[in-house]
Amino acid sequence: MLRHELQDLTAARLLAQQDTAATIAADDVKPAISEVDP
Repeated sequence: MLRHELQDLTAARLLAQQDTAATIAADDVKPAISEVDP
């Protein structure tokens, strides 16, 4: 049972990292878009 909970925590952490990476990437892209199309 503990092992399963650890797997869930690891999966949640990986999802959070992916979400954070996607947010950072989106923030990087927004200024580029506004420069091209003000």
